[in-house]
Amino acid sequence: MAITDRVTEATSPATIRSTRIAVAAILDMVASGMTATDIVAQEPSLEAEDVEAAVAFLTTVLGRPGAASGGASRDLGVTRGQLVRYLTAIGISRPVVRRGAAPEGTG
Repeated sequence: MAITDRVTEATSPATIRSTRIAVAAILDMVASGMTATDIVAQEPSLEAEDVEAAVAFLTTVLGRPGAASGGASRDLGVTRGQLVRYLTAIGISRPVVRRGAAPEGTG
């Protein structure tokens, strides 16, 4: 099943399918160390694939234009601090870019 079949962006913040469970709420659980099995046990209306879709949605949002300037946290309805927690939890480190300098490896 495609991510678009699981995540609804018509609501703000984005939610999972026909539930009212925000993608950010699932990412909070992942960031706190819960597994997909733990999350599904706590939220029976979810499936393991919904948890996977929430993480995939995070990476999709990060790839959008404007993500670095606040678009990613805005699309998820979270603060930048929460976004950093999510990225750390799924093993993505935050690149450090100095103002006026090109990111490493691009210039």
